[in-house]
Amino acid sequence: MRKTALYSMLLTGFVLFGCSANNQPVNPTTNSNPNTNINTTNQAKIDEQQAKEIALKEAGGGQVTEFSYDMDDYTPNYDITVLNGTTEYEYEISAVDGSILKRSLENHPTGTNTVTIDEAKVKEIVNNQVKGTIVSIKLDHDDARLVYDVTVVDETYKYDFEISAVDGSIVSQDKELINQVSNSTNTQGVTIDEAKAREIALSQVPNGTIIEISFDYEMGVLVYDVTVVEGTTEYDFEISGVDGSIISRSMDSTLD
Repeated sequence: MRKTALYSMLLTGFVLFGCSANNQPVNPTTNSNPNTNINTTNQAKIDEQQAKEIALKEAGGGQVTEFSYDMDDYTPNYDITVLNGTTEYEYEISAVDGSILKRSLENHPTGTNTVTIDEAKVKEIVNNQVKGTIVSIKLDHDDARLVYDVTVVDETYKYDFEISAVDGSIVSQDKELINQVSNSTNTQGVTIDEAKAREIALSQVPNGTIIEISFDYEMGVLVYDVTVVEGTTEYDFEISGVDGSIISRSMDSTLD
């Protein structure tokens, strides 16, 4: 009789425990995936040009020498380096509201290393050397010297120049054969420069921001690789440097 009562008590306890556990309310928002808790309202609203203007204003002028875009903890921001005179400024600027998240500066003691040549003058210098399409131009440091790295292409050759940003002299020049068969259909001249490639990419994503642009050769044809971000979506385009046609496109989430 005692055994029967004991079994009955144990059975009742298990039933009550089971009912209590099964009746716990389920929180529909609970998810172990950390990406579901991301605040997707942190989307880029400041474009590349606006970010550069903010940095230049903060530095009191100068020229942007480096620019990149990244997602720190799923928050978009720009890393920008500005050179003004002999002082180099580095900024991290929010792509959401334009606020300056970090800043630093470094003084370069040599007073002769000051930018006096702008991009327009560099293009003029290069065009006096070769006739082609300028596909890339960037201000850079080379062994403590300020130089512009310029790439020009024509139907047969790729030319790389280093132009002094201080006095406009040609520091170095390189010429590389890119098409060996003169009657190849791939020897069509490049007519699309970097600015036009940017314009084409943004026409596909009007509210986007270009975070990266580069070029390469595919079967002898110059192709621009352009990456655009809009909100939490990243678009990649391959654009022909010959006629501006979009060779390929893809999209992906920046939250992955």
